[in-house]
Order: sequence, then structure tokens, then C-alpha cells
Amino acid sequence: MSAPDAPPAADLATEQRILEAAAQVFADLGYERATIREVCRRAGANVAAVNYHFESKERLYLETLRWAMRLCHGADQEEMLAFAGRTDISAAARLTGLVRRFATTMLGARPEWHTRLLLRELGRPTRGDPTTKTIIEEFMAPRFRALSAAIAPFLAADTDAETLALHAMSIVGQVLYHRIATPAALHFLGRDAYDADLVARVADHVAAFTLAALEAGGASAPRAGAAS
Repeated sequence: MSAPDAPPAADLATEQRILEAAAQVFADLGYERATIREVCRRAGANVAAVNYHFESKERLYLETLRWAMRLCHGADQEEMLAFAGRTDISAAARLTGLVRRFATTMLGARPEWHTRLLLRELGRPTRGDPTTKTIIEEFMAPRFRALSAAIAPFLAADTDAETLALHAMSIVGQVLYHRIATPAALHFLGRDAYDADLVARVADHVAAFTLAALEAGGASAPRAGAAS
């Protein structure tokens, strides 16, 4: 059976314009207040184009979030997972390297609407929302697993999953502060922007702080079998 024909270039261009416009509309207004008409106005497309490419507002929202996550987080996912599985370096080096990769992705340059869009979505109070669940499972869970895998060797073998998750969340929270409170963080640091030097310093600080906390908790010795 022959492969289906690729979509015409004009269709792909229209779809891209709709995604770009939708990202800004959903970031500005939130899902409930955003309208297909406003998305189409900003995209220079007609309403039928949204129905053709995305079928519904709900599907447009999901695909917009997926596109936004791939735009700023897609490239590092496999690298983080691969790095988490390395056995040729020490457990401390593995954890530090993963924190550096996570921080570089989180604090890298991105469109101004990106953080607002994702914070709106992740701030939704319904835990079982299928869109939120999809974004968590497809984009956030792999990175969380990588961080957890790097932390696990420093904890007792019988450590429960919730405790391990809390340790990983501590890393995420420390880095995320710099993203969601950028003006305040830069003010307190006396910096103008998150350049490569500052991102590296933040990452190394978070890694050192985490390792110190693990050591203070009496779990400084890596599990048997961890590279040292």
C-alpha cells in the first residue's frame, strides 16, 4: 500500500499560523474565554480552517499545548533519559548533569507567551482533566523520571515512591522559581538576564544544594551498583 500523500504546503502553513495565534490567545485569555473567532482573526484564517485542521476548540487547545511544549522542551527529552541511564560516571556527576540539562531547558529563551500558557494549564484545579493529563504524561513525566532515577541511588533501597517524588519536586521547584518569578529573581541576583553563565550557576547551585540535602538526610552513600 502506498503512503498517503503529504499535506499541501499551504495547508501546513495555515495550520502553523493557527497554532501560533492560538498559543497567544489561550495565553492571554485562558481556555474558557478564548474563542475560535479570535484565533482565526489573529491567524488570518477562516473558522472553517480550524474545523478542518483541528475539528474542535478542545482539540485545538491540546495540539497548541503539545506544539508549545515541543517548541521549548522537545529537544532535550531523549538526552535527559539517556544521561540518567549512564553508568560510566559517578552518581553525583549524573545528578549534577541532569540538573544542568533541566535548568538549561527551563531557563532558555522562549516566546513571551509560553510561560503564561503553561501556567494557566497547570494551574487548572481539576486533577483528572484529560488535556492536563496528556501534557503531564507526554512531556513532564519523562523528565521527572530522569531526575528521580538520578536521585534514587542516594536513598535507601526501601524508600517509597512518594518520598522519591518529593525529592525530584524539590529540584523542579528550585529551577521553576527562576522561570515564574524572573523579574524578582534577577533583581535579587543583581543580574539583567539569564545568560549562559547565570543558568550554569543556578544549575550548579541547585545540584549542590540537593546533594547536600541528601547527605544531611543520612543518605549520602549511593546504592550498591551505582558508579562512584
